[in-house]
Amino acid sequence: MATAPFPPTGIKAQADAHQTEADLGLPPGLGQTAQELIAAYGLHTRPVGPVDLAPLLEGVEVRVVALPARIEGFALDMGDKLIVTLSESLAPARRRFVLAHEVGHLVLAHSTSLSLCGKGRWLHNRQEKEATALAAFLLLPAEAVAAGLFHPARGSRVEELAALYHVPAEIVLVRRALYAQFGL
Repeated sequence: MATAPFPPTGIKAQADAHQTEADLGLPPGLGQTAQELIAAYGLHTRPVGPVDLAPLLEGVEVRVVALPARIEGFALDMGDKLIVTLSESLAPARRRFVLAHEVGHLVLAHSTSLSLCGKGRWLHNRQEKEATALAAFLLLPAEAVAAGLFHPARGSRVEELAALYHVPAEIVLVRRALYAQFGL
């Protein structure tokens, strides 16, 4: 069976209903991990609007600093201290995604010390795909994705959902693929 592109390559991309998380380059159980985090930290309690990540960030030091243009953020696990550093040049929606993505690296224990993420490199390897998928799960509730992806009179609502949830449009596409695939 051919592997579907991840994220989908266009607005009309459809996930193959027979694929598994592994077919998308994701570890088995990533969706379940996301659901457990969402429930444990009460992340999807608002009926609509940006997800408040503050409960998930307790115990994580978040820094916003000047970084080289090619670096959007990084996560550092120092054992007794967790640090996420974000580029000050990021637009607010992008900053929210990068924050959730870097927390994803920490939650998924991707590195014994440092996870560095460069601009345009969010899907270049397995760990980046996993952190991106986890961020998409955390930032966009399944109910919003299910209810809001298509409006008969207006067509695609990807940009509308991106604005409503303060995330980049490409993350709406990633989340849509995850929802179509796993119903989560």
